[in-house]
Amino acid sequence: MYGDSYSLIKSLEQVADTLGFYVSRSSYDYKMLALYPKGKKEDGNESLPIYARDAQFGYGGSVEELLSYLYGWQRALEYTRQLGLTDKDKIQKKEEQYRHAHLVKVIENGKSD
Repeated sequence: MYGDSYSLIKSLEQVADTLGFYVSRSSYDYKMLALYPKGKKEDGNESLPIYARDAQFGYGGSVEELLSYLYGWQRALEYTRQLGLTDKDKIQKKEEQYRHAHLVKVIENGKSD
């Protein structure tokens, strides 16, 4: 029994890691697990503003529920890639455009949100 639970938790952590999240206890309900965005990129630089690093993703539940949710998300991403609707380069380009627009807004206003 414990081996199955351990393997479920490890697979949940691996899937969450590939999608850019980490798993931790929910800040709203101590009996549930929740997804949180990773705060650092591979190069060690912060990828999220400080207020977003501690933000709980809008879904929480048991290990099985989170794993099922993440598998569904992963399948949806694979399906859109198969159809040619998106790929890694398009996603990175959109993220860079958003960061650039945010930087321009910060420069114009003189402060960050």
